[in-house]
Amino acid sequence: MAVRIRHLSRFQLADGRGRAGGSQRQGLSLCIEADGSHQGHGEASPLEGWSARSVDEIENELRGFPWRSAPAGLSPAKAANELTALLRGLSADARFAAGGALLDLWSRRAGISLSQYLAPDPAAAREVPCYQFLRGDHVEEWLPRLSTGTQDGAFLHCKMKWPLDSPGDRFAGELERLCGHLAGRLRIRLDINGQWDKPFAGRMLRQLASLPIEYVEEPVRGGELLELDSPIPLAADESALDDQFRTGLLEQRGAVRFVILKPAFTGSPLESLERARDFRQAGLRVVITHVFGGAVGHAHAVAIAQALADTEFHGLAWPYAGTAVPAGLIWNAERDAIALAGAPGMGLDTPP
Repeated sequence: MAVRIRHLSRFQLADGRGRAGGSQRQGLSLCIEADGSHQGHGEASPLEGWSARSVDEIENELRGFPWRSAPAGLSPAKAANELTALLRGLSADARFAAGGALLDLWSRRAGISLSQYLAPDPAAAREVPCYQFLRGDHVEEWLPRLSTGTQDGAFLHCKMKWPLDSPGDRFAGELERLCGHLAGRLRIRLDINGQWDKPFAGRMLRQLASLPIEYVEEPVRGGELLELDSPIPLAADESALDDQFRTGLLEQRGAVRFVILKPAFTGSPLESLERARDFRQAGLRVVITHVFGGAVGHAHAVAIAQALADTEFHGLAWPYAGTAVPAGLIWNAERDAIALAGAPGMGLDTPP
């Protein structure tokens, strides 16, 4: 089946911490068309330090890609093999855009949602529970942003980033104050972004051990993360993009119990789903997150989380406060949960 690019354009993105003002980061919005009847949408959201190629290079990859589609009626398993062969040689960012667009097109052609196409299981259609993301570095900033209820009937799940260059003891004190305000209802996911060295990490992890922390994300990077002795479960994020680290993680994970998976930097949505299943088979919990991209990339990540059909709290709440959740996505504010609307494909007809 003949496939062509209907449009490939750039749009402005927030930076890697979700700040839109002054950001020079750009994404690529891709729309492909097959025989004038079916469309598919994809997105590339490169980020310096994460992506191997620039937005210019990714655009050149997509424009030079020999576009074609799989025959109609392929099972998802056979479509996965077809997709792997089609995308061979592209960078991870380009595979996410091209693979996402092709999967959107194929699922539209099949008349089912993308999450159902990725995993033909009734559970794949349910909502994805999301943790709350708290900005700032003290209690007075956090409390007004926390919802008053609980997300799973028992706890509030939230994530916060350790402020850059923050003195450890002061921030730990603020966390203790926050937990005191919420009287045991809080479960914290703490992101360090590799700021600590190994000795300081050991001391801080022991100091924080009495708090209700689900995991500490990337206190140190790479192999040191696997070696770190911690009373608190650890999570791998950036480190898990490295092939050698992933091999070590699957063989001997140490205190690492969670993996943060960003589909936009992993490859096609099918690659992300396969990698997530490998991690889970090894006994690790997988958290799907966004990269402060656009609506299309976010919808692809939601579809992957739905296809996993688990009860994990993922990092997929729509990240841009004050803006409407895009059409094609349904946000349940009472339960902090998100889902594709159920229309064929991603249900997004008008990309950003």
